[in-house]
Amino acid sequence: MKTHPGREWIEGPHIRFKDHQSVQLLYLKEEGAEVKEQPVAPEAQLIKLDGIAAGGEHQHYVLMRTPQAATAEQEGVARILMVGDMHGQLSKLVRLLQAHRVIDEERNWRWGRGHLVMCGDVMDRGMEVLPLLWLLCKLEQQAQEAGGALHLLLGNHELMVLQGDYRYVNPNLMQRYALSGMEYGKLFGKDWYLGQWLRSRHAVVRLNGLLISHAGISAATAHEGLNIAALNASIRAAIDKRSLTDLEELLLGNLGPLWYRGYLMKNPYYSPATEQEVGEVLEQFSASHMVVAHTTVDRIKSFFGGSLWAVDLDIESPAVAAGALLFEEGKFYVLSSDGGRTQASGA
Repeated sequence: MKTHPGREWIEGPHIRFKDHQSVQLLYLKEEGAEVKEQPVAPEAQLIKLDGIAAGGEHQHYVLMRTPQAATAEQEGVARILMVGDMHGQLSKLVRLLQAHRVIDEERNWRWGRGHLVMCGDVMDRGMEVLPLLWLLCKLEQQAQEAGGALHLLLGNHELMVLQGDYRYVNPNLMQRYALSGMEYGKLFGKDWYLGQWLRSRHAVVRLNGLLISHAGISAATAHEGLNIAALNASIRAAIDKRSLTDLEELLLGNLGPLWYRGYLMKNPYYSPATEQEVGEVLEQFSASHMVVAHTTVDRIKSFFGGSLWAVDLDIESPAVAAGALLFEEGKFYVLSSDGGRTQASGA
């Protein structure tokens, strides 16, 4: 990666569309912020910019004028790689993806028609949240051009930041932006590009029969009778509402696909899920398996007789490297950051 150690700003630009013919670019500096404007062609659907990520690394920005997530329900996908909560651990994610040639040394997409699913919670805790998000933005566009896809699913930490809850943002990160005169949360507002991009994400996808979400579809959620499209639309619509309907309270609450933990741990809000409930949820959504993150496990493994896979590792621990679950040609494999690939039981 090219670096620019002599540059005075921390990172930038952060982008928002001023109108159809220009974008506003915000560069964050140690001693303040600098704002510039750049004209863009009114008909341009893709806008490419050069910038500098935190740490001085050269960064390419590829923006869609109207952010839109990849199709939530697809069959015939060549291969699917599912990664649990990363919480701003960009370096660990890059090492994993490079070890399995999903991206190259310059962090460009090299996985062809494969689908990479980030199962939510890329935000909060770590220091590399913004560079991680911009990398995913770039890879999403490159994957689409190659016939593949990148899916960033909404997790509870994306929801919290979008709703102005910054309790889990790294305090050093908050201080960095405060010194620049920019409130961290404003970068995820509805008029800023990253805020628009995150608000366009799905909460649930079904790929090759795999029902994938951050926390899992609870029986209570399934009993509402919504299909995947309706679930995603309802969650997106509720993010910025001050007053929620009963259904929206359910979907954004402890029984919803961003917060539920009933498949993997006991919780005072509900009883642990049963194997019968897992089967009923899978049947309702015409799925063969469920894949969840959110609740930490000691290793990527299956539960409920192989019907549910858990992929969230303790990524914040210095001793824990990133891992992933691969589904290819009807089989599951556990991938490690050293390039290891082990066929997993439970399929």
